[in-house]
Amino acid sequence: PVAHYRVSFEDYKKTRPLIRINSDGIIISCSKTVQKLFGWPIKVLVGQPISMLMPSPHNKRHQTYIKRYLKAKQAAAAALSSKDPQQKNIRGSSS
Repeated sequence: PVAHYRVSFEDYKKTRPLIRINSDGIIISCSKTVQKLFGWPIKVLVGQPISMLMPSPHNKRHQTYIKRYLKAKQAAAAALSSKDPQQKNIRGSSS
């Protein structure tokens, strides 16, 4: 059956770096995989702006991306991946 191939959200969170933000770009939750990827403890990330994990110029433009999305429902921000050489790690430098 199709259900056999479904992956639960909880199982997905165990293997993928997922970050939930609010409409102000503040991190409200994230998966443990995010902690492994960036080196920041989850308790430090929650409550911080998502832009802290982004390289320039995206970190400065991200709030504009959010406002545009909320107004037009049009995503414009680039997603970070584990292969992004510019992502910010706990030391504040690029990985």
